Amino acid sequence: MRPLREGVQHHVTKKQGRVTEVHVYKNITIGSPDASRCGLVWTVYFDASGRNWEKSKRLIYGSLVLISFDNFASNRGMIVATVVDNDMRRDGEIMVQLHLGDLNPRLEYTMLESSAYFEPYKHVLTQIQNPFFRNIPFQDYLVGRTVNRQRSLLSRSNHAKYLRNQLPLYDLSALMKQGYEKLGEKINVTNGRWDNEEYMALNGSQLKAVKAALTHELAVIQGPPGTGKTYIALKVVQCLLDNTRYWFGADSKLGCPILVICYTNHALDQFLEGIVKAVPEKIVRVGSRSKSEILKPFNLSLMRAEWGKKRKFTSETARLRNVYMAEYRKLSENIENIADRIKWGAAHVLRKDAKF
Repeated sequence: MRPLREGVQHHVTKKQGRVTEVHVYKNITIGSPDASRCGLVWTVYFDASGRNWEKSKRLIYGSLVLISFDNFASNRGMIVATVVDNDMRRDGEIMVQLHLGDLNPRLEYTMLESSAYFEPYKHVLTQIQNPFFRNIPFQDYLVGRTVNRQRSLLSRSNHAKYLRNQLPLYDLSALMKQGYEKLGEKINVTNGRWDNEEYMALNGSQLKAVKAALTHELAVIQGPPGTGKTYIALKVVQCLLDNTRYWFGADSKLGCPILVICYTNHALDQFLEGIVKAVPEKIVRVGSRSKSEILKPFNLSLMRAEWGKKRKFTSETARLRNVYMAEYRKLSENIENIADRIKWGAAHVLRKDAKF
C-alpha cells in the first residue's frame, strides 16, 4: 500500500520529477457493468498508445488501482478496484472489480495503478483482517519477536512436530552416490551426524541444508546462482516422498500434501517437471499460466473439468444445482439488461451534445 499512498501524494502535490510509485492514466471513461464469475465488473477505457503491451506488466490480473473523478483533489468519491481481465488492454480496455465506491459512466476519471503487484498480498491481508484469525503460521519465527522469545527458540529443539516422539529411520537412498544407495536406508535423521554421510552426493553446505530442510520446523536455504538450490530442493522433496509414513500419516484422509510455491510460473513449471517422474498422477498444478506440456494433464482446471464429467449427483443435489443455475442465469440476464440500458442512456441521453 505504501507505493500507492506515496504515489497519490506525489501526484496531488505535483512534485518535480517522474512519478515512480504509480502509473497514471488520465481521462479514462467507464463502460457498462457486466456479470462474471467473480461478481459485477466494469469496463474501463483508457489511452493505450505509446506502450508495448505484449511485454508490459502494467494492468495485469490482480493489479490494484485507485480511480478518482476530481483528480484526487479530495477523498470524496475515491474508488478502489482490481483488474480482473486485461485481454483487451492493448486496445485501451480492461475490466475491473470494485472493492470500495461506485462508478458513473457519465464522468471522466483519473486512474492510478500501484507499482507494487497487489495480488500476492491480497489473500494475506484478507486473512489478517478476519476477526476470527488468531494463529499465524511460524509466528514465533516471523512476528512478535522479543529477546525472551529468541532465547526460548535457541534453547529448545526446533524439530518438525511430526518427528517428535518417534524414531524416524528415513530411507535417504535418493541422496547417495551411485552404487551406494543401500547405505542410505534406515538413517535416524534426528541425529546430529547421519550414518554414511561420506557416501552422499552432497558437499558440506548442501548436506547441512538438506538436514535442516528434512528435520526443522522452518529452514531457509539461500545462496548465489549455481550453488545447487534447485538440486537440493528436488532432493528434499524426493526424500519426503520416500518417507511419507513419518509426516503424511497412516490415514491418507488425514495427511497433508506438499505445497510448492515459486516466484514465477516458469520456475514452478521447471520444479514440478523434476518431481513428476517420481510421483506421476499425484501432482496438481494450480494456476492457468503454465506453459509446460508435461504438466498439462495435471492442471487443476483440466482435472476439475474431467472430474465434473465423471461425477454423479444425487437427485437432491441435482435439483438444487438446477435451481441455482436457473437463478444464476436469471440474475445474469437482469444485469445484462441493466447494462444495456446504462449503455443506451450514456450514448443517447447523457451525452454532452444531446438535445431535448
